[in-house]
Amino acid sequence: MSSSALDRLLGLLLVALGASGLVVLRVGGASGGWVFVAHDVVALALAAAVVVKLARSVPTAVRRRAFGRLGLGLLVAAAVGVGLVGGVA
Repeated sequence: MSSSALDRLLGLLLVALGASGLVVLRVGGASGGWVFVAHDVVALALAAAVVVKLARSVPTAVRRRAFGRLGLGLLVAAAVGVGLVGGVA
């Protein structure tokens, strides 16, 4: 998967996670259990995509000594991680 395709996948997963989160808030009952499962699957896919993105981007950023961009990327990845962990807790 190319870097731009991975970026598009990350964006799509963020939109899907937000949309499914809103649907979960709206449904809120046992009858909508499938929505909770779908939301969790999208969250796990987002976590996996972030790991792949970091595995590809960090070595390149270190090699190019782009520490400002590396710091920003790690901050965004940490924010995603906190959001995913916070959603589980």
